[in-house]
Amino acid sequence: MKECNWCKSQVNKDAKVCPNCGKAIWEKKHKKAIKTVGIVFGIIFLLLFIVIIILALNSPSIEEKCQNATEITLKEVQDKMYENHQNANATYNGNYYVLKGKILHIYSKEVQIQDLNSNYSIFVKFSSNYDDEILNLKVGDEIKYCGKLEISSGSYKIDNACILND
Repeated sequence: MKECNWCKSQVNKDAKVCPNCGKAIWEKKHKKAIKTVGIVFGIIFLLLFIVIIILALNSPSIEEKCQNATEITLKEVQDKMYENHQNANATYNGNYYVLKGKILHIYSKEVQIQDLNSNYSIFVKFSSNYDDEILNLKVGDEIKYCGKLEISSGSYKIDNACILND
């Protein structure tokens, strides 16, 4: 006789299925192999989690990314897009830039800012670290900001931005 892996009832040693609970009966060696595989996957998952946490803690902040960011105007970006969209995409997309502008609209998650040197405007999504500062902004205020420029299908926006003080 042997014990069912599931309900612990005694079954015939040749039984493949428990007559009591109807579940398959595994040999002890199979149980050990399954347990070992589970432990290995658990360790791998834990190590990946630790690596992700370490990378997140060591990644530079928005402010650090903006310390050496180039100051540009929306007119420069727009002119380059008219000239050659693919080239503009390769030049600007995904990089951090400093811009200055005047606030046109303040929405719940984005602020529309007009370039000081042109009539072009951009939607800027600020990092949640700046929620309190955004509450103090008003339409018409001039602002200096930095963020990651995203260009897609003829339009552009800034994500993950911070407010810079002059």
